[in-house]
Amino acid sequence: MDNEARISTRRKLSTLWTTVMFFYIYADIQGFYETGLIKKIMTGNIDGLIVSQTFLFMGAVLMSIPIAMVFLTLVLPARFCRILNIVLAIAHILLAVMILFVGTDPW
Repeated sequence: MDNEARISTRRKLSTLWTTVMFFYIYADIQGFYETGLIKKIMTGNIDGLIVSQTFLFMGAVLMSIPIAMVFLTLVLPARFCRILNIVLAIAHILLAVMILFVGTDPW
């Protein structure tokens, strides 16, 4: 493979973080089609899960990680970037698995 056709690992990782963001957006939008979910969100109680300022802040922090990693993957030193990508990717995978067991039953 010649040098022009080769894509750097940093660009691949940055693109993967962008893809993660799109999956989150897709899942959130698709979730709004569940009957009554928007009404539950507006009341602040989703089947026992209280929608508080802390809950919303933690959600914002969770969604900020992939956004920041798109940029940080391209600019951080290689060694630190590698460690950060591994740690944060594992954390997001674990959170995604845990989220499967929280909330309402599949509809």
